[in-house]
Amino acid sequence: MTPLRIALALPHLGVYGGIRRFLELGEVWTRRGHEVAVLAPDGAGARAWVPFSGAILPLAELPLGSWDAMISPDPELFLSCRAPGALRVYYSVLEKAPGESKAFRAADLVLANSAGMRRYLSRKGITAEDAAGGVNVGWFRPPEPDRRVGGGASPVSVAKC
Repeated sequence: MTPLRIALALPHLGVYGGIRRFLELGEVWTRRGHEVAVLAPDGAGARAWVPFSGAILPLAELPLGSWDAMISPDPELFLSCRAPGALRVYYSVLEKAPGESKAFRAADLVLANSAGMRRYLSRKGITAEDAAGGVNVGWFRPPEPDRRVGGGASPVSVAKC
């Protein structure tokens, strides 16, 4: 397969789970031979806070690259980004995000970060594909012993979690 050039347009590079998702995905894609760049307003001189061997660039450089795909989880940023010739992928992570309806219509492809998000999008008449990413179980898992089981938690309340 010919390596892809993938631009991840993010609103910031702060220490948040959503940002981590894209840094981790970018690292996986980079290790598979693709060229991945995170582009963010605060990208100039920024460093990733988890392992990431792709490029980190200022958002202003997005239209200058010849990207195969541009992916963004932020509707307003997604709508404002220009990446001529790139497949425009909106990665939906938050129900009722401001500007989401316009982002859905402007996207070449909509990804849903969970089954719940896919159901939400389906109710709105949006066809979405399951997205890569999510919870990294190597880092995040229930504590041992899991306090949700035993210790007063009923099976019904655990099932509703």
